[in-house]
Amino acid sequence: MRYTFSLWLHFWKTLLFAGAVGDTLGSVVYVPCEVMTQCMQVHETYSSWSSIAMNDGIAMNSSKKLYGYYIGMFHAGCSIWRTQGLKCLYAGYFFTLARDVPFAGLMIVVYGGFSYLKLQLFRLHPLFFVSILVPTKCL
Repeated sequence: MRYTFSLWLHFWKTLLFAGAVGDTLGSVVYVPCEVMTQCMQVHETYSSWSSIAMNDGIAMNSSKKLYGYYIGMFHAGCSIWRTQGLKCLYAGYFFTLARDVPFAGLMIVVYGGFSYLKLQLFRLHPLFFVSILVPTKCL
């Protein structure tokens, strides 16, 4: 199949759409993970505070839960879901889509453009990439 620039121009909308759809589907998983990560960063974790908790100069028992901090990622997700609902796990979902979807679509289009350019250069000069990597004395 001969690759032409008009063929690539025909497919740029398809590439843009594919990147946008792929990022939208992926965001269903990574947005709740980001929310849990941010909550754990703000609230810290149980283990990070258990070693420094003091009560009148005496260290507290580290087996007790302190201040409702999260033990881990699973605990954070369950706790957020239980207390604030599923809606909170997707907080900022549409803003994330507004930021990431155009980038993902354009990234796929640019990747497709550079792939096209590579194929054209290789078709015109098959040793183009070899001549870049290998010194000319070796050829």
